Amino acid sequence: MNTKNTKRLSFLPVISIVLSGYFSMCFAEAPVIVLPDNPSAVEKSAAAELSSGLNQCLGENIEIVAESDAENGVKFYVGATKASKKARGNKTWQRDGVYLKSVPGGVVLDGDPVRAPIYAVDLYLEKYCGVRWWTSSEATYPKLKNAPIENIEYE
Repeated sequence: MNTKNTKRLSFLPVISIVLSGYFSMCFAEAPVIVLPDNPSAVEKSAAAELSSGLNQCLGENIEIVAESDAENGVKFYVGATKASKKARGNKTWQRDGVYLKSVPGGVVLDGDPVRAPIYAVDLYLEKYCGVRWWTSSEATYPKLKNAPIENIEYE
């Protein structure tokens, strides 16, 4: 029996496990940020801020898509999306009022359309992801395995 070949083959299970984990990470559906099909400037800004914050926490780029283009996977609904309207019903907004809610497969981040979508994103990043802003140029972004989407409710 050739011991050199035996030693080489003994590493195959380890390589197989590592590669299967790598491929499952590559092909798992990444979360997306969902905007209304005709987003306001405030909603676009809020989505960009959420994308940047989640990128810092998760170490991956989070794509921003229109609601009509959103497919399966975890979704962060920013602004007056159909999912937000369904979750909040006929709620009327108080000035700068925010709304965060877990929904099947994601989270709604919405509020008074003047500024609140940005406030909702900041609240989510701070309260549920643990982000801390110290100054306008200094912040702490904890490293997360997954973005929190369960048990979120704030009005």
